Amino acid sequence: MTLLLNITMLAILFPWVSFGLLDVDTQPWFILFSSVFFVFNLNKKLHFVILFPLLLFFFSVLVGLYYGFIDFLFVRAVLGSYSFFVVFAFFYLVKRFYVLPIKVVLFSNALWLLAGAIQSIWGKGVLSFLVTVRTTEDRGVTGLAPEPTYFAIFLFFLSWVLFLEKNNINDKVYKALMVLNFLFIVFVAKSTMVILFFAVLFMLYFSFYILNLRVLLGLFVCLTFTVVALPYVAILLDGTRVQGLLNFALTEPESLIRLDASINERLSHLYFSFKGFFNDYGFPHGFHQFGSELLEGRSLSNGVFWWGNNDNKIMSGTGALLYELGWLSLPFFITVGYMSVSRDCFKESMLFLLLFLILFSSAIPLSFSLLPMVLVLLFFYFNGELSNEFASHN
Repeated sequence: MTLLLNITMLAILFPWVSFGLLDVDTQPWFILFSSVFFVFNLNKKLHFVILFPLLLFFFSVLVGLYYGFIDFLFVRAVLGSYSFFVVFAFFYLVKRFYVLPIKVVLFSNALWLLAGAIQSIWGKGVLSFLVTVRTTEDRGVTGLAPEPTYFAIFLFFLSWVLFLEKNNINDKVYKALMVLNFLFIVFVAKSTMVILFFAVLFMLYFSFYILNLRVLLGLFVCLTFTVVALPYVAILLDGTRVQGLLNFALTEPESLIRLDASINERLSHLYFSFKGFFNDYGFPHGFHQFGSELLEGRSLSNGVFWWGNNDNKIMSGTGALLYELGWLSLPFFITVGYMSVSRDCFKESMLFLLLFLILFSSAIPLSFSLLPMVLVLLFFYFNGELSNEFASHN
């Protein structure tokens, strides 16, 4: 069982590595191995909260069948909800009845960083035999993901995993990986979106913890350091999309949404998916209507939303759930709330809950393998006495 556990962990931690076998971004191997592990552990006593991801999967199938379109979009949506369920169940089983192989996590983190370093030195396409690579000269490298943004997202969530498991990690190793992950996100992946993730984290932390003289003094020191360091950072980011957006945000912030194509497209998906949910009172739209909603919405937006294809793939995790499943997406939000909120650590748990929901509103799909991992680790982070039966018997 230990071998299967470790293989499954590796599949989850490298969800886009294909070795050229399948011409799709997200590979199915972590879903397959998680399913096998789950079947072999059906005799274990499972927590009732696992029923909610299972309900979400059932509702996805129900909505797809209701609209009668059995095609690639239907299969992708159903597999996305199933992967969330089965990976969630896998990590609950691991944390409850086994020991999380933290060395596998640390080794995987090191490999991700190594991949980014190799691409930075020998070229962005050097690892294209392992994973599909989509990037441009003004963007960063992709690591073991298909795009720089996903490389940065993966490192961000991997850092979250490290934080939640830091009691099981050597302190020097933990600090080194956290610093390296941050530096690779900013200077190697060069992802504007994930840099915004850090801004969101900072604002939430600042809002949740009482302001006092020490905090204000620390903020002043940080701002002073930022002002001094900014010219040197600009040199490192010279010619990149991040530098262009920073310059534009400082000179014409009100026009940023109109002139940056990527931001414009992502915000349009977020806005019109939420708009569709509220306009139709939470009735499910299925997996084939968003393209029409997007086309009509952009034509009526007076040029505010102008960029992107009118396809049915919604570039927002929260938006996709609300628009496609409507109120039937409620099991997901119940799962997130139950796993994240703790009475004993209410302030910290609410910070993590809001952070999770805000980040999931970005272009993170439900099938992203670290989503359920973070949720399960949050639960055991706040309820450490439950973890774990294997350790308590040895």
